[in-house]
Amino acid sequence: MCCNFDGHLTKEKIDKIKRDYGIMTMDSSDYWEPMIYKTLHEKKVVVKKNSYDDVPSPGDSPLFKRSVGELKGQIADWRATFTNDPGCVHAVEFKDRFELHYDRFDPAKRPIQHLIFDSPAYGVLAAAGAIATFALIKTIFKK
Repeated sequence: MCCNFDGHLTKEKIDKIKRDYGIMTMDSSDYWEPMIYKTLHEKKVVVKKNSYDDVPSPGDSPLFKRSVGELKGQIADWRATFTNDPGCVHAVEFKDRFELHYDRFDPAKRPIQHLIFDSPAYGVLAAAGAIATFALIKTIFKK
């Protein structure tokens, strides 16, 4: 396994992250496993795609599954979920980079909380849509 990440993420911190989030050690040759640890530690990580550096797709890792996310011009979205935590690491793939961040709530496990805490703009839209639908139904049945 790697990595000291500029002296901030030690083996002890990685072990604590594994315990806290219920992560089983996968394959130490998996490029994305240490990136997950780094994201859980720092909350946001950017991985540049370079012509000289062969960065694999998160889809090549057993830790990530294809997902959807807020539209930002990305190519794809990937999520890594955890046993002991309601959150997930969300990897957003762009043409020149991957942006990884921690979502407090995995949308597959807790969609309402995800909308409220991790995607508040979409949460507001969903709430407005629900209120408008309720008002329309109330008006229809009032007649």
